[in-house]
Amino acid sequence: MPEKIIHIQFNRVLFASAQKSLWKFAMRNSFKQYIYMSVAAAILTLIEFVSDNKNQFSVSKTIASGFIFYVTLVWIGLIERWIKLQKRIKTIGDRFEKEGMDCTYIFNDDGIFYEDKEKSMKLSWQLFKPFEAYKDNIYIKQKDTSSVVFHLSRQELGDKDYDEVYALLEKKIG
Repeated sequence: MPEKIIHIQFNRVLFASAQKSLWKFAMRNSFKQYIYMSVAAAILTLIEFVSDNKNQFSVSKTIASGFIFYVTLVWIGLIERWIKLQKRIKTIGDRFEKEGMDCTYIFNDDGIFYEDKEKSMKLSWQLFKPFEAYKDNIYIKQKDTSSVVFHLSRQELGDKDYDEVYALLEKKIG
């Protein structure tokens, strides 16, 4: 296999977009669960408070109210994490822009070599789970954890390089 070298210059807008898409990718299942939980809480509460015994105390009304309170806290926690992410993206984006944090990916028979001004990594193909593609992004995860090691987007790579990398990854860890 011929070596595929990709050099990416730092772009603040693409960096922010990539970080947001990583967060959405990681939260996609949780977000669905939060929506289902919210709908269930709303239905349960409506059923309990619209029933005939409006002025009577019941355990089910207390449970429904607690469920609504819990779902509210879950959504507040999600919003807080989103706000923290936005602040972190700005802080890291400022630093990377100041330092000119360009990076290079080299794909070859041995694995993936990644290098930027702060780090250099050489990882063999055996360390990776099958990659996932989601909304024009490629997520390469490590086998032992569910953390994303490499994230490549069509915006960063361009159509030609994205398709080549996709085909290469499909062959190696697909």
